Amino acid sequence: MQIFLSRLLRVRPEEQKQFFLLATILFAMMAGLEMTSNVAELTFVRRVGVEFLPRLYSFEPIILIGLLLFFGSAIDRFGRYRVLFALNGGLALALLLARALMQVNWYPIFPTLWLAQRIFYGLAPLSFWVLCNDVFDIRQSKRLFPTIFAAGLAGVTLGNLLTGVLSAWFTAEDIVLVAALMFGVGIIAVEGVRRLKLPPSFVHADVMRDKKVSITLPAHLLTQPFLQALFLLMFILGALEPVLRYELNALANQTFSAEQSLISFVGFIKASGAFLIVAFQLLVAGRILDRAGVPATLNILPIGFMILLPLLGLFPNIIIGSFVVATLATFAAGFHGPARNSALNLFPPDERGRISAFADQLWYVGWFCNSLFLSWASTHLTLSQINFAAALIAALWLFILPSLHRRYIDACLKNVSLPIDEAIKSFREIGIKDSRFEIADSHAALRSSSPYQRRAVMRTLSPRLSENSHNAEAITTQLQPAFRLMVLTAPLESALWSKITHEFGQSCARASLALLELTHDPKQIRAVRRMIGNESPAMRAAGIEALDGLVRLNGIKQHLIMLISDASLEEKRAHGRKWLKIESAATPEESLRQLSQFPDPTVRLWSRHQLNRNEDPSVELAIKIDSLRRAKAFASLTEEELKAVALCAREHQFEKGQMICEEGQASVALYVIVAGEVELESAARRQAVKRLKEGDTFGEVSMLGDQPYALTTMALSNVSTLIIDRDTLKELIEYYPNIALGLMRELALRLGQSLDLWREET
Repeated sequence: MQIFLSRLLRVRPEEQKQFFLLATILFAMMAGLEMTSNVAELTFVRRVGVEFLPRLYSFEPIILIGLLLFFGSAIDRFGRYRVLFALNGGLALALLLARALMQVNWYPIFPTLWLAQRIFYGLAPLSFWVLCNDVFDIRQSKRLFPTIFAAGLAGVTLGNLLTGVLSAWFTAEDIVLVAALMFGVGIIAVEGVRRLKLPPSFVHADVMRDKKVSITLPAHLLTQPFLQALFLLMFILGALEPVLRYELNALANQTFSAEQSLISFVGFIKASGAFLIVAFQLLVAGRILDRAGVPATLNILPIGFMILLPLLGLFPNIIIGSFVVATLATFAAGFHGPARNSALNLFPPDERGRISAFADQLWYVGWFCNSLFLSWASTHLTLSQINFAAALIAALWLFILPSLHRRYIDACLKNVSLPIDEAIKSFREIGIKDSRFEIADSHAALRSSSPYQRRAVMRTLSPRLSENSHNAEAITTQLQPAFRLMVLTAPLESALWSKITHEFGQSCARASLALLELTHDPKQIRAVRRMIGNESPAMRAAGIEALDGLVRLNGIKQHLIMLISDASLEEKRAHGRKWLKIESAATPEESLRQLSQFPDPTVRLWSRHQLNRNEDPSVELAIKIDSLRRAKAFASLTEEELKAVALCAREHQFEKGQMICEEGQASVALYVIVAGEVELESAARRQAVKRLKEGDTFGEVSMLGDQPYALTTMALSNVSTLIIDRDTLKELIEYYPNIALGLMRELALRLGQSLDLWREET
């Protein structure tokens, strides 16, 4: 049963304890809060009057805005546990006191109880979600927060059902006792989370106790486009919620005269709406948030309000209309909550409380503004007219949505570019200084769902890097913002992938599988990794086909073909043709032209060679490979590397006495002698310096140093050469560093011979 629930809820074994405890906290809090809210609001409507409800709405945001000025910093200073524990315990005691005062019908208790439960509703979820952001990283939050939120909605369902059932046999004062019991369950679950052994970074709040409570928000955060969009959305949603709450209470109050019937009806209606949203959260919301990203998910809310609010007047039946209103209100919370709270993982832990509190302040500013409007509209407008006005407020989001979304993506890419560039530099430094280290090894660090574990595993790789061990931690630290941003938004994921694969080439193709493990099922990606590394072409093809279903961008797929470096040229070409969507009707020249832009160097160079040659490539290519294998500088290359060099080398014949290179001339190519003999001359001394024959190379010193030719080269006989252009050679070295090592080895040998000759002469 436990395994079935874990698969259904997408909870991994190492996450189960903290997940179920946090879900229990939210379930108990929301059940108790919903019962308290129903009793407080409906007793106020019945015993004070519904016409005074908009005025009470006006007091709530003023009180909460004042409290939130200090509450966000207080969470960061005193710790999530203490604050959440105090809120649950405080409201439980307040409910016990309220029950005694309600029995004597003390008039001030009704608005006071309503304000108390609204203050708890404003502060407790804030501290709870900040706690959740400390327990889970952003990848986990996108997967688990909708499910945790579903537990809260299940608590809403239970609280409303209990309200409806208990109101038939008990008074409102007795229902308050059951609500206090629910908050007691929440206190026990909070203590359970506190006793879990969590990563050291989780208890950061204990280190901050010496800091004073600050009411300021970090200035640089106010300039971030994402926060600007989030804050504005909070204002709009805060302005819309009072409309839904007022409409539900007004509809119910017009229909029922008895207080118990009123409480029972509202409880059952809200429970029905919450039950539907629980199923939606479990089955759909998490996947939407995971695939579409946070910005796209947040955009659904105001658009849905704009469409549905004007339609509420079309429901003549009071039950249907009330059900739609309750469902819409719960849907707003169910979609907005997980998206907003998972986005908090972008920011440092000691700033999350202040950011979340500031967002809630804007929520209540919007609430206050609309409450003033409702105070007037409740006596001058019909419910349909109020709905239409609320839809216009939601429509404001559509006017600013495109620019804010574009600015958000641009800002994320700008923020990512620096750490990625630094990481590229560090990876290349490690690759040059320690050939044993491969980027593929980093998958062990990236596979973990916890950023702390990823950093810890990366440190364990440090001994393998010897003197470069300091780079391991630096790389992980630099890549963390990129990973966190990448998994937050789908458009950014695509842009970031394109940037990384372009910069890293074949090495990044291996690292890209590790990145896939962050955005997909790790077990599935590990299976694909094994398939791609299999010796069987059929298994490799199956692995590539599996990638075809996982990766959305064809450009990334093309880079991942470089993973199957042991595959034949024909196998790579086949996958390249498929992903480039080369139709069968295309001409051979057009097909080759498209393949000549392929990221894999072997495919690309073969295609360019084919465009320039009409002869049978198999015979000519085999001759070139054999000639290169006899060359000293290329003798240590693998078959794949020799093939890549041969594909970009062109043949050229020089007659006896012909000048091949002139001293001082700009270097344009590297020459490999296939047959014949050449002489290197110094124009200054007017004498021969050295003779080269078959298997030797010349021009490499000038090529590698971007210097003009230092000597003049003359053909002593008819000479056959293979010429590799400078730009092509640099491109080859980028993908195949062993080519540079072979050339440097040849240069070192010649330098040693020159030194020996100099010693003999002196």
